[in-house]
Amino acid sequence: MNRSEIRILDPRKGDLVTVCRGPTASNACPLADENGVVACAGFLIAPADGDPEYWPLSIPRGYLHCDVPWNERARTYARKAQRSHARWAEGLEAERARLFRLAAAGDRRYRDMDEYELRTTALWRWRKSPFAEGDRQREERSRHRASAYLSFLRHRRSTSVSSSSSRQAGVPSVRDVRPCPAVPPSTRLKGDQARRDPCEQQSSPASPNR
Repeated sequence: MNRSEIRILDPRKGDLVTVCRGPTASNACPLADENGVVACAGFLIAPADGDPEYWPLSIPRGYLHCDVPWNERARTYARKAQRSHARWAEGLEAERARLFRLAAAGDRRYRDMDEYELRTTALWRWRKSPFAEGDRQREERSRHRASAYLSFLRHRRSTSVSSSSSRQAGVPSVRDVRPCPAVPPSTRLKGDQARRDPCEQQSSPASPNR
């Protein structure tokens, strides 16, 4: 994939808006504004030679991160998993063809088997081979890594979108909210004070001294 030419596309028409030269060595956006919002926020992005199965990628409004390297890593491992699965299927087909040839040549182990029995035997033999087990393990590892990258992207997007919505609505983030200290059990309040929230008591202005 050519990471030096990332096309930013209009999400409604698909027209080219501008071109980004890709993330920096630290995976930061070189076109981010002063607030850290990436230039492609609210648009679609796709490398010039991107795989159409995985691109273009939609970028949320107000987004602060570059997803190009992470999406490409997920695509790379997904492709590796597909290749491992294809090798496994090719090996199974080769084993089936071998058993059919042996049965046709009169091999006493297979000559009395029908087609279903030959296919079942070929599958059983192939699954027991170290080559099939190696392809299966490689496929499983690659799928797990691709899933991990995609899960990371989904998590980062969900947290970024919720944080952006909170900022726009004027809602303080979790770290902006000061926790209310617990009221000691020995503290006894009387009258209206006993019905007031401890946080409200903490935030209320002190009464002037008389």
